[in-house]
Amino acid sequence: MKPDQVNVEDEVHECIIESIEAKQDLKPVKILSYFMGENNLTKAELALELNVSRLLITEILNYKRNNRKR
Repeated sequence: MKPDQVNVEDEVHECIIESIEAKQDLKPVKILSYFMGENNLTKAELALELNVSRLLITEILNYKRNNRKR
């Protein structure tokens, strides 16, 4: 990775930590939506960076996926 490239996973983690510190709502949909907007990412770009399918991102954003770890 180039020094000026963003590590998406690190940025998502940072966003979650900031939400916890601010005692904000931690719904995955809100986190992903906020992160995508702040970084001007599409669902496809985010999926590629996180190494998941675009369908998974779409399902989470549309509340069609139970996104809790098992």
